[in-house]
Amino acid sequence: MTAKDIGRLLENCPSSSLLAQIGAQARRSGSRAAVVGGFVRDLLLGTASQDIDIVVEGSAVVLARQLSGLLQGRLVKASPFGTALLALGDQKIDFAAARTEYYAHPGALPVVTPASIPQDLFRRDFTVNALAVELLGDDGFGPLLDPCGGVGDLGNRRLRILHAGSFQDDPTRIFRALRLANRLKFTLDTATEELLREAIKSQGWRNISSARLMRELRLMFDEPDWVSACRDLERYGLFAPLFGPALTEDWAGKLEKVDPAVEFFTGQGLAVDRIGLAGLCLKAYFLLPARLARQIRPAVERLPDTRRELAGADRPHKIFAALAQIPPPVLAYLWIICQNGEEQRPIRRYVEELRHVKPGLSAAQIAAQSGSGPQVKMLYNKLLTAKLDGRLPTLEDEREFIQRLAAESTHGGL
Repeated sequence: MTAKDIGRLLENCPSSSLLAQIGAQARRSGSRAAVVGGFVRDLLLGTASQDIDIVVEGSAVVLARQLSGLLQGRLVKASPFGTALLALGDQKIDFAAARTEYYAHPGALPVVTPASIPQDLFRRDFTVNALAVELLGDDGFGPLLDPCGGVGDLGNRRLRILHAGSFQDDPTRIFRALRLANRLKFTLDTATEELLREAIKSQGWRNISSARLMRELRLMFDEPDWVSACRDLERYGLFAPLFGPALTEDWAGKLEKVDPAVEFFTGQGLAVDRIGLAGLCLKAYFLLPARLARQIRPAVERLPDTRRELAGADRPHKIFAALAQIPPPVLAYLWIICQNGEEQRPIRRYVEELRHVKPGLSAAQIAAQSGSGPQVKMLYNKLLTAKLDGRLPTLEDEREFIQRLAAESTHGGL
């Protein structure tokens, strides 16, 4: 890959102008900047990437702040590690000072020392991410920096760590390896796979903080082929320690139904997301926000009763009564665990039709018409039941229904 080749790729990519502006500002401020990692990797693989990582010799925070003003962006955050996140509309750009790192113990946060851009590449996780191109502003782009043989590994569709202690230093790389291999459809090279197995066996990943581990799991669940990544967790002996049970074919079958369920329920305007629904399928409540987990657990525990109620629901109002109080994620989980289309049919009817049914008369109108304030709720519920069952197609039918109920109430009929 010659300098002209990489320059041509960068000049023709959608982010070319933005990268040129970053390079020009870096030069004006007396620093050096390069685009690094996944952006360069994906460019070489011929796939577009919106994830831009910039490594800076100098202050990454200062450069990001300057660019936020120049490009009318927003500096989202800056950290004591010399990193910053710049938002330009929907585009987000990560800035980091070039550095070397060492780890006091497995799972610890790194101790960093300022370094050059080429030196920075040696702290990366995999060779295919240890790629960079310097941004020269008006002078275009520098040559491809590939000190670890990443281009060759891209050609061989192989994922390889940079050194033998990589997984021990930062056990989150175990999860990144499985995630990236699935996304790119790469294989782990032999030595990398052996070291990954050793790192898992040594249990160093248990030293990862809960927040960092959750971030890695969420990123894994965000992958297009996330179920395959879960299968890899099982294959390498990580699934059960993380989620409790082993990933049986029954569990995997439920996970395969998550994305179609999310598509159906969100298409109906209900708030259901992949990671929350996967968490319910795995009984892994820690994947859900704590407040939501507390709210939905009673509904999950009651699902056996709900299924029995649905089996005996021979009228629309009974379907409504069984499902109306169930939160959308639990409703989607119920959809998944149903054995067949026949069992799913009342859920579909509720989601697409019954939950939208409302009487034309308001509670205030019912109270005014019936003259019975204390019993308005009872009257409304009876009205809704009749409406659900299709017995009151018009507003006039509703008024007559309430008048009849009110008359019966006057004579002790309610």
